[in-house]
Amino acid sequence: MIGRLLLVCMKDARAGLYCSKTAVESILNLFVPMKPQDQWSSPREFIDMTLWAIAQVLQLPESEIELHRESQLTINSPQIQDWINRRND
Repeated sequence: MIGRLLLVCMKDARAGLYCSKTAVESILNLFVPMKPQDQWSSPREFIDMTLWAIAQVLQLPESEIELHRESQLTINSPQIQDWINRRND
């Protein structure tokens, strides 16, 4: 679950939607209460998951990152959010 979240957040960060450092710090703050460090498989468990996510995203072609950026900017635009909210009422 955390690995998938890291992957999505690193993809968003590579697309320029937000800062990767802030995302990793926020995810770490979720991870530690869920799995205290004394239960980690290694002292580097979170770091290794983060590095894995970064490596996966760096392999994506730039065209996929551009498409992701545009789709996220569109879905999060105020006009689209208003339309979604009206449809859900």
